[in-house]
Amino acid sequence: MKSVGTRTADVAAPSTEDVREQLRRILASDVFCLPQRGRKFLQFVVDETLEGRDKYLKAATIAHQIFGRNASYDAHIDPCVRIEARRIRRELERYYLLVGLTDRIIITIPKGRYVPAFATCARQPDSDPLPVLGRIRRLRYSIAAGATAIIAAAPLAVPLVHQANYPAIAVPILVESRPSVMVERFERSGPDYRSEALSQGISDAIIEKLAKSNDIVVLVDMFHGTKERRLANPSYALQGRIQVEGAHLRSTIRLVRRADGAVIWANNYNSNLDQQGLASVATSLAKNISPKVERSMATAEER
Repeated sequence: MKSVGTRTADVAAPSTEDVREQLRRILASDVFCLPQRGRKFLQFVVDETLEGRDKYLKAATIAHQIFGRNASYDAHIDPCVRIEARRIRRELERYYLLVGLTDRIIITIPKGRYVPAFATCARQPDSDPLPVLGRIRRLRYSIAAGATAIIAAAPLAVPLVHQANYPAIAVPILVESRPSVMVERFERSGPDYRSEALSQGISDAIIEKLAKSNDIVVLVDMFHGTKERRLANPSYALQGRIQVEGAHLRSTIRLVRRADGAVIWANNYNSNLDQQGLASVATSLAKNISPKVERSMATAEER
């Protein structure tokens, strides 16, 4: 997450009724865009925490209560709770950014856990520093939501946020909270004429699958490995290598975290080109690879 400022919280915790009223305000807001399941998730964890049952707020409990999973639920295999929690965090940040700048009660779900945190935001009673700041923050968010870099507003936003007496509890001002992945053109090995078509076809099919996710940003390797690609600065890179020998296709895929070069996920796939056409092979591989990439990114982001 990219943040240029946070809001100051009073030491005193808000009352239970204050928190419930703030949650009602958030859920009723037009800018709080969550499906019914996400809303039930947020309501459940807030209620359980206010009732003193926060120690039971584990992934398995939420998966059972909200997602209808059974006792065999394994969070390492099924990341539904992590993915939904990340979506809720993003929507809470969006709410406080767009309409909740002057709200007194702050509700957050700290990263890496499912127990919400509540705080009372400090106010300056005789002054309101937020109108100009709010407009700049709104501009910053709306441009970022359209996947466009905020360059012109950033120099203005940073000093204003730091002058506005804000550091302590977490309402980050985001440019883009979702992790991003660059799907690179797969490398080819061998002279077979089908290699180039397969390289492009597999990459395109994976991009099509991943682009349907609301939890990640997918970037296309338009420059095919040249230095210009670095300008996009993605969080992860999906790299692959294919080798065609007669009817046999061997694909080696890996997901790399670009910050430190760590391999987050990798696998090998074997396909028979006589049994499937090129398009069918590309589609089948993308269907297999894409959910694994998304789950691996979700897991890595939670660590």
